[in-house]
Amino acid sequence: MIGCDIPLRIFLPKDIVSSGTFPTWKALAWTKLVIEITLHTSIGSQTFQESFPISILQFDSLPIYKELGKAVDRKCTSPDSQVLIELQLARSSVGPGDVINLQLKITKLMYRKNISLKEITYLLWEILEGHDSGLPRHKEQQIYSTSNEWSLHELPLSTNPIQHEFSKPLSLLRDFLEFHTSDLDIKDQYFNPYNDPLVIVTLLNNFRNVEVIDQFGIPITHTEGFTSSGKLYSVRFELRTKVKFYGSKSVKFNLPITICPFDYQTSKYLLYWIEKECQLAKELLGPVMFSKIFNAIDYKLAASMLMKTVPPTTIYRDCLNDWTQMGYPSNGFRQQNIRARIGFYVD
Repeated sequence: MIGCDIPLRIFLPKDIVSSGTFPTWKALAWTKLVIEITLHTSIGSQTFQESFPISILQFDSLPIYKELGKAVDRKCTSPDSQVLIELQLARSSVGPGDVINLQLKITKLMYRKNISLKEITYLLWEILEGHDSGLPRHKEQQIYSTSNEWSLHELPLSTNPIQHEFSKPLSLLRDFLEFHTSDLDIKDQYFNPYNDPLVIVTLLNNFRNVEVIDQFGIPITHTEGFTSSGKLYSVRFELRTKVKFYGSKSVKFNLPITICPFDYQTSKYLLYWIEKECQLAKELLGPVMFSKIFNAIDYKLAASMLMKTVPPTTIYRDCLNDWTQMGYPSNGFRQQNIRARIGFYVD
């Protein structure tokens, strides 16, 4: 035997986390595949181990999904029931370049006079929740804040609602990775800083040096923190708003925000790819087996069913036909010179 191909299909647990870095927590999540090969009977001298990073990507937070793309509407009143606040979050999932948009309507409820708007503060918080004994149970950190203030009697409330808007693009360092924008001209001012290849090289070097992408297999789209949920930990985001009044008590409310590694435009293309991959899986496994594996609750059961679909091992014998099937040059067959045997196989 000169070689063998051993097919392997690994069923990923549904609670596995995506590969990525989280600068807020100075943390990194990565997955590696470890291969251990044992030859003959002497385990001590004939066992070899190799490992390399595997990029795990989850697509459960895409802004294109209906449940994440719908507007979120809420109503709340001040603790003294003097003011009604209606709010609408245009989209609860956003990616790089997408806009976080929150609309407020503030109305007085005809009970008390001389109520006016004092201050509105918007805060974006990142929250880490550890599910393992070695991780913190709950940690929070503010990553963005902005506020507007008014003097006494400058903005009095009435039964006609006062409207206020919070709008902020999710600006990230990787914004230059925009491939699918068709409605913007490449000559637009937004793209001008990135026309110089030196700028791109500098940004890529920053990614490589700071985030050690090559060493851990972290996708460049997953380097600045994002909503993630899994067995070990969860990272989530909240938009917290505080409204203060002259003559009435303050109102606070929190809205969950999903930060996705992919923007709305890119999500459209990813969705087509996901649908195609599902179709290929059905064709490969068969619709019945695909349904059983997909709906299996127990991980071990799903993994064992998937292993039954793995093709058998392919053995390559010490003959010219099998040698060329492995991709080696025919003129290198049984040559003593290792260079002649391998040829340009690696290239």
